[in-house]
Amino acid sequence: LQGLSSRCGVLRRFKIKVWLTLLFVLMVVTVCIVIHFYKQDMVEVDIGNALRFYIDSRRLHVDRGDATDVLTARLGDSIPRNLLPFNCLGAGEDPRTRLALGASLRDCVSLAPAHWYGGGLVAGQPWPLERWSRPPRPYVGGDARRGEYGGVLERYWLSSRGAYVRAGDDAPLVVSVNDGGDGDLCLAAPSPGACGVAGEATTLTYSVCVAGDARLAHEHYLSRAPRPACVPRDAVSRVVWTTDSGLDGEADGEAATRLAEGVSRRGGGGGVVVVAGWEARPGDLAFDARRFPDPRAVVAAIAARNLSVAL
Repeated sequence: LQGLSSRCGVLRRFKIKVWLTLLFVLMVVTVCIVIHFYKQDMVEVDIGNALRFYIDSRRLHVDRGDATDVLTARLGDSIPRNLLPFNCLGAGEDPRTRLALGASLRDCVSLAPAHWYGGGLVAGQPWPLERWSRPPRPYVGGDARRGEYGGVLERYWLSSRGAYVRAGDDAPLVVSVNDGGDGDLCLAAPSPGACGVAGEATTLTYSVCVAGDARLAHEHYLSRAPRPACVPRDAVSRVVWTTDSGLDGEADGEAATRLAEGVSRRGGGGGVVVVAGWEARPGDLAFDARRFPDPRAVVAAIAARNLSVAL
């Protein structure tokens, strides 16, 4: 009986040690999980009084110095999480402009909770922008009636909370707005091989500015926006006629000449004839040889009727 009691005591002590070991392992695992999932909130970089950047989650918070977010964004959204600096290509170059093969640059600004305005002209576009949804598309002019961006493009987006985003003009740009309802305005640099940039470094440049309210932010942008040195008075004061309306069939050189003849007969001399759709594809900057075989003759015929020509 004494031997049996001794063995039972050893067994109880062994069970206690096993349970204590398991409890210790469970505590270590729990701490590791907590550190792993909340590390992004711990690794924070304060840049001045208005910027907070969380390194692991790559989240940028912009405020007016009072810790109230005016704008939030995800930076490097498409860069692989395991990409390290020594994975980058192009020794001696700016390390921000060339990434490992297969990586691209994309930053996404949250549209919520503000209203957003700006961007390019499209047909039937709802306002504000958060009511719209557009997948990633090259930010170039096209035919707005076909779902493309129209001829008026500005790399500028304004928030009702007093912030704006202005993308640089020196590199190709891909833009998506609330794609699939994700609630983001995303700016991306096209991957090498897209948009005619094969072999070039991937670059993405833009500015984020914050002011007291939307009016002050817009005025700040306008004070720095490029403007023409002068605007000819007759460009905004003369009557404008366009081949894009009032004509049956496809606009071509003959249609433009007929429009000028009709305007002249009705005493509309001194106006401007806008020749629309003169390119084979929007952005070619060359006359469609099929519809405008002799563009010089078309321009001369319009000018002979005391009308100016605009494209």
